[in-house]
Amino acid sequence: MKVSYAEGIVDMSLLNAENAENAENAENAENAESAAFRRSGPDTLLAAALNRAADATIGDGLAVAAPMPPEPLPMDRRLELLAARHRRDAILFDLIGGLSVEAAGHGHALHVRGMGALVTLHPPSSPVLAGAAELVAAHAELRADRMAEIQVQLTRISPFFAQALFLDPARCPRTLEALDLALGLAGHVGHRLKLALGIPRPVTLSDRIMPVISTPTHGSFPSGHATQAFTMAALLAHLTGANAELRGHLTRIAARIAINRTVAGVHYPLDSAAGAVLGQALADHLAALPTGGTAPGRALDGDTYHEGTAEQPRDFHAAAFEAILPQTTGNVGPGQASDGWTWLWQAAQAEWPA
Repeated sequence: MKVSYAEGIVDMSLLNAENAENAENAENAENAESAAFRRSGPDTLLAAALNRAADATIGDGLAVAAPMPPEPLPMDRRLELLAARHRRDAILFDLIGGLSVEAAGHGHALHVRGMGALVTLHPPSSPVLAGAAELVAAHAELRADRMAEIQVQLTRISPFFAQALFLDPARCPRTLEALDLALGLAGHVGHRLKLALGIPRPVTLSDRIMPVISTPTHGSFPSGHATQAFTMAALLAHLTGANAELRGHLTRIAARIAINRTVAGVHYPLDSAAGAVLGQALADHLAALPTGGTAPGRALDGDTYHEGTAEQPRDFHAAAFEAILPQTTGNVGPGQASDGWTWLWQAAQAEWPA
């Protein structure tokens, strides 16, 4: 299982870990025997047996290899023949290469190379952060109710979406693969922006926060869990052609995952707002990329994420996200296409007929 970076962010290999019962599926774990072989290291008995069998069956003389085909296999076929984990690495390389993080005023922006800013995030000031810390402390009263979710969501969020949409490798393997890739991209982007923005965790502002899980050592803003949860929610909405009711349900699932990080004591509500905006933007970009379409640019200013005054913190929940969602900064082009992502996206879409 590919575990997320320092924060332990969620589901970085949906196909391999969560679906161990389907290890016989070649797209899932490349078969149970090879998975066991990788876990246990070299199997000397198997190697000796294979060598003996080869000696006994290949006969005399040197076998002549068949000539290479005059042209390489078409890209679609090459992608199809790759093991899922290798395909993931190749496509993720393309997707990351099409993005960059650049300074933007007193904040930073995620750019689609050559196309403009997809997301711009401005950090909160000290007074806003101090007010937000008070909200973190107030959320502690929910810990007893949310503890099971908090613990599971340290490493897994997809089961909470699978409840709504019956996500299973037997039914939608390419959808799961696309989600895995999107979560990987969201993790990389989120960590780069955290590093650029450098917002301290709530526990550094007050020794009364008392988180119930280990506080990650990287920055707080934007929330990685919120980024990945809203990327998944929005991408599923794009793939399935979700109506308003389903979109609302997916948003509520993502928002609850994000809020649980505040309940745990490791994120401010404004971190979740920033992560939600970033996740939605990434999903819109990924959905537009295969057709060369545009995605709405988005922004969130942490310094204005409060009520009447900086000392009056604003909470985060699904309704707060719905209020932010219409706020866009213009359309951003897709940038350089990725053959691999286009192939995977179209295969995933085919699993959700209209």
